[in-house]
Amino acid sequence: MSRDRLAILLALLFLAASVLFFFYQKKGYTKRFEEIKQEKIQVEKTAALKRLWSTKGMQKKLHNLFKRVPKAKVERLKIERTKVAIKLNSLSDKEINYLLTKLAILPVEFKKLNIVKSGNSFILEALCAW
Repeated sequence: MSRDRLAILLALLFLAASVLFFFYQKKGYTKRFEEIKQEKIQVEKTAALKRLWSTKGMQKKLHNLFKRVPKAKVERLKIERTKVAIKLNSLSDKEINYLLTKLAILPVEFKKLNIVKSGNSFILEALCAW
């Protein structure tokens, strides 16, 4: 009879050890699953930002934006593949506000931004990249 008790005791210990092992495995699996989920969210955010910042129609958008500026006020406007160099003279406060608002909405990085007020007009000099 003591052999049967010993066998039952060993079986119960084995069962308890198995339950604890699976509990810790599940805990580790759940933790790793959450880490993978967070990494996936970060990758998706990065991919979305990459698509936003590598907009292929950026040159066209900038051309359309600067069509509204009279040619007499444009001293330099050079739109290249991934950057634009701008120098505009004699801008009114409404014109400069409009241009800066539209540029701020676009996904561009200002490498240089210089605004000088001369009398009632403004001079805008900027270098933007995307």
